[in-house]
This record gives sequence, C-alpha cells and structure tokens, in this order.
Amino acid sequence: MSDIWSGIGVDITKTEGEWLFRVGGEIHGPVPQRVVVDKLLRGELSPTTPVALEGGEFHPIAQVKAFSEYVKEAKKRAAERTARRRSRLRFIGDGLALA
Repeated sequence: MSDIWSGIGVDITKTEGEWLFRVGGEIHGPVPQRVVVDKLLRGELSPTTPVALEGGEFHPIAQVKAFSEYVKEAKKRAAERTARRRSRLRFIGDGLALA
C-alpha cells in the first residue's frame, strides 16, 4: 500500500474526512476541507500552513494536491490585497486621509 503523503503533491487528493491545520504551534480542527479552503482564500492561512487529514502527517498546504487549485487562487488574492494596501499607503503618504 502506498503512502498518500509521500512526495510533494503526489496523490494527495483525498478530500473526504476531516482536516487539521497548525497555526502558531497550535493544532486546530478537525474541520471539513471547505473550512480550510475558506481560511486560505481569506488569507487567514498561507500556502506554508501545515495541514493533515485526521490521523495523517502534516504537510504545507501548497504541497497537498487536494488544495493545489485553491493555493493558486489564494496567491492571486494575496497579491491583490497587497496592491490595494500599497495604493492606500501611497494615497495617505500624499497627505490625504482615507474616507
């Protein structure tokens, strides 16, 4: 029997079951995959946040094939958030205040 966690992104497609994630040394969960995805897309979790199926080994979200499409979207959204923040800072830096 092959280990579904071996390799980077290899056959880590299993989505049924509950997921755990580690933030600040604390393990959170178990939660459904959708909860992890929502937190990733909102920027509450990063592609480097370790996740595991309940009873499995932890790996960064970016290495888990089951989350690969969401990691791409999360990176895109993070870049957009950063661009908006920079734009606001330039606006404030010009001596104007945010409304």
